Amino acid sequence: PIAKCLQGTHEQLIATIIGWIDGDMDHLICWLNGPAGSGKSAVSQTVAELCDASGRLAASFFFLQGAGDRSRIAGLIPTLAYQLSISIPTTKPFIQLVLHTDPLIVRQALRHQFKKLVIKPILTVTDTNTTMTPMIIFVDALDECDNRELMAEFIEIIADAYRENCRLPLRVFFTSRVEEHLRKKLEAPAACSVIYLLALQDFDAANDIRKFFRHRFATIYEENHRLMRDVPWPWPSHTDLAALVRKASGSFIFAFTLINFVDDGADLP
Repeated sequence: PIAKCLQGTHEQLIATIIGWIDGDMDHLICWLNGPAGSGKSAVSQTVAELCDASGRLAASFFFLQGAGDRSRIAGLIPTLAYQLSISIPTTKPFIQLVLHTDPLIVRQALRHQFKKLVIKPILTVTDTNTTMTPMIIFVDALDECDNRELMAEFIEIIADAYRENCRLPLRVFFTSRVEEHLRKKLEAPAACSVIYLLALQDFDAANDIRKFFRHRFATIYEENHRLMRDVPWPWPSHTDLAALVRKASGSFIFAFTLINFVDDGADLP
């Protein structure tokens, strides 16, 4: 499972995303970008859980490089359609009908799949329920998809769908690193009218990493009483903690790796 944010971290960013979900009617797609290890997937998981708790999670797909089906785009739209049929039950008969009449649709072009399995069912139920609360689809780690060309095409398909169907009661939340094949599509003039861009590096991560270090070091300290009995508290000292936060330079991968190294060392006989 994808780890979510430690409570009390990424608060400003999460509030910004929730503000987009609740209020931005012009940009129905949000792209959160940032370098590797900056916490994008944790933010995505956290916001997805918040949406799930409020009944607004339509579907989610978390790409993971080298993880079989989770790294391949072939299962993306069928997975989203299946989850959509559960989160919005009124779409289920329409999705089932498409699969029954055209069972090979999952092998067809992405644009055709998305139109038939996602767009048309949603628009059909919207016609009979004009007050439907907007739901959110999460697609995390676009850069970890093993087919760059098809992922670029998928982004174009999504942007086109929203430019052509502004009444879609669906929002899409993307995360990825800023890789050229993604940036070209997500920052294209045609896409900019419907995409809200969020850069993780625009949000100061130092305080979040400090909270993470304090939480995890305190846990290690408490769980290793005998080993730590002669080590003064607070551990590490305020000076050392500040130095570690500076060393991390906003990278949660650095913070996780360091904590795991210390924790593994605490377990040695």
